[in-house]
Amino acid sequence: HPFLLKNGLRDFPTFVINILTIYGNILVYFKLPDWVKDWDKSLKEKDDDPSDVIALKRFLNGDEEYKKRCFKVMPELVDGPLPVRLLAPKNREFQLEFEDFMATSYSQQPAAGDLCPVMCLTLDLVTSSTIRGLVAIFRRNMPRITVDFACIIDPNENDQPSCVLGLWRMDHINGEDYPELPDRYVEDVVNPDDLDSIRASILVNRMSMRDVMSQKALSSLP
Repeated sequence: HPFLLKNGLRDFPTFVINILTIYGNILVYFKLPDWVKDWDKSLKEKDDDPSDVIALKRFLNGDEEYKKRCFKVMPELVDGPLPVRLLAPKNREFQLEFEDFMATSYSQQPAAGDLCPVMCLTLDLVTSSTIRGLVAIFRRNMPRITVDFACIIDPNENDQPSCVLGLWRMDHINGEDYPELPDRYVEDVVNPDDLDSIRASILVNRMSMRDVMSQKALSSLP
């Protein structure tokens, strides 16, 4: 998105977690080591690489199935009301990918000119009605919640190294005050009233904004 680029998203090699909810997006991003120059040559393992570097290289260079198996999250509820404490998972790491329950997908962009490479994990909290219900409870209590998250790369195999990708905290967030991201393709929309229908198409059909705009262009042809 041009707004994110303008504000430095790709000034460094970056790993992004894009959490999709019916209320908005939660964007978490980690600066990757400077040696991540691309998704090929810079990820080749060296004899003197420490174990955590090997774990990260194998994760970044792995296919989507490998990434889904390795990427785990360990949440810890630091502060929150009773309903949230009762629903909070135990302090253990778990995979994000559950079939038909919490879908994940990975995408990546190579370095280009002054733009550094970026990898994005998209976490779908919209499709599953169960997840939507849990998110609704969480959102109502967000101003009273503090949660710590550890993102871990762990293949869960005896001979495979692991590492901690990063730590982040959600601390008493007021969901009513989050900023709106400018519409990327607003200049392509002839009628501003179409924006709501476009967003609905993206949400229901899990289409990109570009796909929706392409369909609109095709449907307008004689």
